[in-house]
Amino acid sequence: MSRPAPIPTAHYFGCEHGAGHYLFAPRMASAAWNPFEYLDAKLAPKDPAQRQFVAQAWRLYGYSPAGWGGASALSWWDRSVDRRKGSNSIIFAPGLTVTAENLVVLLERFFPTVAARLPHPLEILPGFQELRK
Repeated sequence: MSRPAPIPTAHYFGCEHGAGHYLFAPRMASAAWNPFEYLDAKLAPKDPAQRQFVAQAWRLYGYSPAGWGGASALSWWDRSVDRRKGSNSIIFAPGLTVTAENLVVLLERFFPTVAARLPHPLEILPGFQELRK
């Protein structure tokens, strides 16, 4: 069986050093475009208590940039930088077959300062939710 090609990139949506959510390319480089902005807080687990660092995995159909063929995402409530209620983080990767565990690996590889803020292991809810545009 052949191995799938490695995922060349990922993007992070959330906080860097202070309040405010932004989209970042690898190594926290500013992303010039943001097709994911309208998903802010919509992908975090549907938990009235907004338990921090409990992640939900997603398959996003029609919500990604051209060439991605859809996106996989992992989102969690995250008040480690921005203490306001509703603060969340999301890691996005191209394609619809990336596992939740591999999304964590991509977060660690491309956004190590964000990964360092998380408990290890990150609690990930079972299964993937789907969102279609």
